Amino acid sequence: MKSRKQSSSISQSAERRKCARACVGNSVENPHPHDVLCGRGGQANYHIGNLNYRSLIDLNKGLYSVCQKKHKQLISKSIVATIARQEPPGRFLEKDGKTGLWHEVENAWAVCKTSQALREEPSEVSLSILGFETMSLSEQNPTNKKALLCEQEMNIVNEST
Repeated sequence: MKSRKQSSSISQSAERRKCARACVGNSVENPHPHDVLCGRGGQANYHIGNLNYRSLIDLNKGLYSVCQKKHKQLISKSIVATIARQEPPGRFLEKDGKTGLWHEVENAWAVCKTSQALREEPSEVSLSILGFETMSLSEQNPTNKKALLCEQEMNIVNEST
């Protein structure tokens, strides 16, 4: 019988494999404004596509934090799909340090990283948009708000698909 620590370790490594990066598609020399640049640093931080992506993340963090797991995946997929539905379509790109070219990453990796970004502490902006003006989520009565927010989430996801 596996201990709790062993099964936790196994699930963490399974999660890492699921989120393993794999590049797909052609090389890109110059990302366009709808692309999301994966990585750290000034280029990714201030790229217009990343700024828009972070806005989408902030708008959905409060909702994501109170919904059931099955709905959380829908929110992440919806954000990735929103990026891809722009004209021209946005892509999640990672820079090859050797060639300096950008490569599109797999959709599953983009969804995984989006989920990771959504798990970070909700910003005050996203909480206030959802009607949590001055209190943190832990100060709310989660029972009533959770049901309402999950209903709203399903309406948002249904409208975006």
